[in-house]
Order: sequence, then structure tokens, then C-alpha cells
Amino acid sequence: MLAGLLPIVGGYAFSAIWSYTRYHTSRESGHKLYFRAAFYGLFLVICAFLIHIILFLKFHNYRDFLSFFNGQSNLNAPIWGQEAKIAVLIISAMLGPALAQLLNFPRIPYLYNFQIPFSGIKPFFKWEQLLLKLAIKHKDFEKLILRSTEKSQPLLFTLSSGKVFVGWAVWAPNPVEKRSAVRILPMLSGYRDLDNHKIHFTTDYEVIHKITNKELPQLKHVELEDLEIVLSSDQIVSSHLFDLELWQYLTNEQQKSSRLKQFYAKFIPAKSKSKEQHKFFSP
Repeated sequence: MLAGLLPIVGGYAFSAIWSYTRYHTSRESGHKLYFRAAFYGLFLVICAFLIHIILFLKFHNYRDFLSFFNGQSNLNAPIWGQEAKIAVLIISAMLGPALAQLLNFPRIPYLYNFQIPFSGIKPFFKWEQLLLKLAIKHKDFEKLILRSTEKSQPLLFTLSSGKVFVGWAVWAPNPVEKRSAVRILPMLSGYRDLDNHKIHFTTDYEVIHKITNKELPQLKHVELEDLEIVLSSDQIVSSHLFDLELWQYLTNEQQKSSRLKQFYAKFIPAKSKSKEQHKFFSP
């Protein structure tokens, strides 16, 4: 009975170690986690059974081991006897972490920043990046953080208190950890008006640029990490990529008024148009 749990143990180990599945495994619990482990355990049993057949047909030492395990060293063990079934279960448990580590092989040169000589191409980085994107494909917030790091573009966070922060996230999405906070290096901060929710910036962190360029000798003891701000995920109401020029353009009232008329002119059909032209907008 206990031997029957070995494939589930192997399935859990496989899903917890492989880069593509460990994101989901680390954030699941209860029956969902059990069924995930059982699903991969079934896959491992099938693989273990094929390995058992190959070993049984090709290696007499393996057959002798099964016979010895059964206490009948003078007899040939059957290919699907009781001892063979136990061997398959043991192989499936061992196969889980081994196969996961094999599939994680591209991560090793990625960690050592391997690149093709004379080209600067990092193929394993792209592979790891693809796995990360697949792992977080249903997590909109972490996808936003990843886009920010890829484009080196700051993010705008609006908190439930009305406070607004613009800055760069100083961490990349991790498939294993569930984040309860976001750590940023601030660029601007301010607040949203309670009546019209317009953003008013009150503080700019130009000091960060000056510290980076060592323009302030009196602050040479200050590290960039000292200026980081931690925002609780529970307090974040909204977040998006921030472009200062785009924000200034959109908040210009005169341009906004004229653009609104142009917008309606493009997307709302005039009364003189025919019914055929109206059908796209009909409910």
C-alpha cells in the first residue's frame, strides 16, 4: 500500500523541481496539488514501466536482482511479477527528480551567463525567459512587471490611500515565490485628486540620478538600496507602464478636448450613414 504512494512522491518532486511547473506547484494546496502530483506520477509510472522492460530484456543482472529480491535466486523472475511491480514504483519515484533536473539543464548555462562566442547571443537566456513567460501567462501583474524590466520602463502605482508612485521594479517575476509586496526604486511620487482622480506629482527623486553619477560627494554613503520603497500588494489599486511624455500629452486639457471630438468622429457613425455602416456598432 505504501509502495503505491511512490509515484505520487515522484510526481510531486517532478512538478516542484521543473522550472515550468514549479510556479503552479508552489502556489497550490489541497486536492489540486494532490491531483497534480498524481497526474505527473502516472506519467512517471508509464516511463518507469518502459525502462523496466528495457532493463529486463537487455540486462541479465537486472533480472538476477529481481530474482534475488523475490528470494528465488535460482529462478528467473517474470517480467511482470510482484517484484517487477515494486521495481517500477521505485523507478518512478527516482525518475521524478532526475527527469526534472534533466529538463532544467538549460538553466545551468543561464545562471553562468553563457553566450555564443563572437556573437553576444545568449540562447539559454531566451529559453529561460520563454519558460518564465509561460509560467506567468495567467498572472497579469507579474506579466506587467516582466514587461517593465524588459523595456526598462518605469511603472505607475496607485495606492488605496490615493498616493501615487512612479518607479522601476527592482525584482523580476519568480515562478516559485508568491509576492506580498513590490519593491521599487522611485522616480516620482504624488497623489490623486479625490474629486477628479487626476494625478499631481509633488516629489521627484532626481537625487537618485545624482547619486548614481556621484555628483553629491556629501551623500557618498547613501546606496541606491537605501532609497527603495516597498509597496504592499494589498494596497495597490492599479498599476501600469508609465511614459512621462505620453502622460503629459494625455493630461493637456486643450489637446484632450480636441482629441475627444476626433475620437467620437472616428468611432461613432454619423446619422447620415446607412444601416449597413451602422451594423458594426449595433448591439
